[in-house]
Amino acid sequence: MNKMRSTIATALASAALLIAPAARAASGDISVTGSTQSDDGRLDTISLSLPASAAASTLWLAWGAADGGDQIGNWDDLEYLGDVPAGDTTWTGSIGTIPVGKPFARVFRIAADASLVELESVSATGSQYVITDFTATGDTSVLASFSMDDVSANKVFFSGRTSAKLNTFTLMHITGGNGFRFDYDTGNMNSLVSGTPGTQYWLDMDYTGLKRGTTRDNLEYINNYNDQTYTNALNLYSSFTAGTNLTIFALNTAGQAPTAFGGIVCYCLKAWTGTHGARTTLALDLVPCAKNGVAGLYDRLAGAFYPSETDTALVSGSPKTHSTCGDLVGSSAVLRPYGTDRTVTVDNFYREGRQPTADLTFTAGLADCALVAVHGPADAGDDIADWPNAAFLGTVPAATTAMTATIPWTIPDDTPHFFRFFLVSPIDPATGDSLRLFKGLHASSGAYILTGFTPDENSAIAATFSFDTVSATQAPFGGRAAAYDRSFACWYTETQGFRWDFSNLVKNSKKIIDADTPFALDMDYTGLQIDATYCYAVDETPAAFTEGIPLSIFGINTTSSGGVTTSGTSATCYGFKAWSDRARTTLALDLVPCECNGEAGFWDNAGAKFYGNSAGTGTLETTGAEILNADATVLSRTATLPLPPPSAFVITVR
Repeated sequence: MNKMRSTIATALASAALLIAPAARAASGDISVTGSTQSDDGRLDTISLSLPASAAASTLWLAWGAADGGDQIGNWDDLEYLGDVPAGDTTWTGSIGTIPVGKPFARVFRIAADASLVELESVSATGSQYVITDFTATGDTSVLASFSMDDVSANKVFFSGRTSAKLNTFTLMHITGGNGFRFDYDTGNMNSLVSGTPGTQYWLDMDYTGLKRGTTRDNLEYINNYNDQTYTNALNLYSSFTAGTNLTIFALNTAGQAPTAFGGIVCYCLKAWTGTHGARTTLALDLVPCAKNGVAGLYDRLAGAFYPSETDTALVSGSPKTHSTCGDLVGSSAVLRPYGTDRTVTVDNFYREGRQPTADLTFTAGLADCALVAVHGPADAGDDIADWPNAAFLGTVPAATTAMTATIPWTIPDDTPHFFRFFLVSPIDPATGDSLRLFKGLHASSGAYILTGFTPDENSAIAATFSFDTVSATQAPFGGRAAAYDRSFACWYTETQGFRWDFSNLVKNSKKIIDADTPFALDMDYTGLQIDATYCYAVDETPAAFTEGIPLSIFGINTTSSGGVTTSGTSATCYGFKAWSDRARTTLALDLVPCECNGEAGFWDNAGAKFYGNSAGTGTLETTGAEILNADATVLSRTATLPLPPPSAFVITVR
């Protein structure tokens, strides 16, 4: 057999002598020295400073939903940035759009190996297979991408086992309708989900079962070891020890020659170790590659090349334009590509009349931020929420380095008083979503929001609205199966005023209001209040109902699946809360008008979720002033300042 399986460590060690100052640079050797942002505040271009090397190298930007650390394989996605010629110490260039939900990024530098060419894929067409140096255990997790040329014969994507149903970690596709099958330790479980010839699948597996998807970000369980409704449900986590070397394209049983099936294409494979599938340590990072013209799989982690173990070589897919195969020689610190690295400094603090005013300077950043001022009779410390008064002063654009801010409070006298400034990011650090809060949300031309909250006879609502017009029948919110049937809705008509629909009851109030006039609405089993006054108090007991209809705002939802509304309204909502119990101890919805990644809608503080336009028609737009997001990430804060002197006695803060 062709025993070309080898390591390129020796070759890389020789090449590393050309790299200054060390063969494998520590993280942080690459630093970001500048950046620009697109209109939505996302990172658009970056400027880098990096150590000079005697050989050319390539730069890559990695990003992910979590901090992937200093190994490329731990990151969700990679983008080629550009080449660094020998001797260069700076680089500036553009990057693509890093998607929402990927708030971490890192720049990697790779010293290319001329003998290695990364491929789109490699294929086993018959007897070929690859044996790696890694053996799976009960704590192993694998993420891989494969396709099949047909599904009329059994396929083995990879395998390693002591014997059938013992110390096994094997992925197959079985004919006869059994579909994808993942064998773990002492058992196996057929998914009954078959593949389609030619379709590239992502497959993710550990002790919990097997997930499948057509992209890395849409994986769903097709057999779940924790769900006994699946066929042949297996035992859960097992601490079994290693079986035999993980083998790609073949069934590998200890003491036997691997059995290859052919007709399989591999696009990548990663393996991790970590207690209970925690993916603590990357153990294998295989990408298709050709070394000196021979196709195989290259482990970017160890620098090892694995060709076919048989006399028949694997079949090469198309070469990639740029290759990640080579020696990792440097990386940057982890970036937050939406900007979290700005500071604010007070230069001068004074009063224009009795209006506190500050001259501020900022460092430039990777994204727009927000400026918040607080004040109170005592120093309340580092948290905005602890101050009795807080105000959103405005947006500080990414490139802004100085501004004068007037605090919107007039201090009545010269009694002791304290102030502080906070610079906050509108970006959610967990998701990367940009979140800006506003006073109101306006809906027109049929737009509505389906919330997903299903009310019953115990539910309660408190909200504030204003109508564009009062000359038509309209509903600020509601959900019902039909009139007098599991109804939870509020109506308004020009002649009959507000109407309370609740379970099996319908009551008109005759309460009339004016257009463009905000009103506070409160509704539960006791009746309907407008501006804290009952317009209809109920003296009957509504019928109980359990299978309600999901609530819609700016119209009434009439179907259990949503999507059908009646009596839509052109109106503005200034806030909306719903409780699932009569005592109002369980908050089900806490909706605030917002823009999430530039889209208008509601942010639900109770469920940490965004609700946009469900209609597909009409428009939603935020109205009124932007308001403080009390949960925003604080980037920096000034020292606490005392009551400022008049402008003739400006304090210079250093």
